[in-house]
Amino acid sequence: MISSYWMLSGESITFSGNSILLHVAAGTQRANGDLVTGYLGSGAAHARFSFDNLAIAGQTITGAKVIALNGVIDGTGGGLTAPGQVSFYLDDLRFIDPGTGTGNAYGEFRIDLLTQPVPEPAGWMLMLGGLAGLAGTSKLVHRARTGRDAA
Repeated sequence: MISSYWMLSGESITFSGNSILLHVAAGTQRANGDLVTGYLGSGAAHARFSFDNLAIAGQTITGAKVIALNGVIDGTGGGLTAPGQVSFYLDDLRFIDPGTGTGNAYGEFRIDLLTQPVPEPAGWMLMLGGLAGLAGTSKLVHRARTGRDAA
């Protein structure tokens, strides 16, 4: 469930295939002029969007790659934090000033979920059968070389 309660006006999260698309807005301007989200983490933890229980049919999620598409200077932290969980850090983003104030400063990001196929049970059985055949053949060859009779 995506809650707009914790999101600024104009922010959005969209799921598309194996990607999560984020539109993140600047919420405040620091004394040094940096445009930032304004989100603060709790204690030593990052303020972040966290996506839990992610699953892709027939695939295992092995990683995540965060790509800044536009509108941000730096701070594209985050990634796979646990199996099926991706976090995107908000408190270290700095936005490009579009010259129109904080209301129009935003960044767009894509989080690509890196996957690999999950082997099907039939594939495992074929592999195990092949290994058993190799082991049996190896044992027969070994006995033939040593001159022992099969007991």
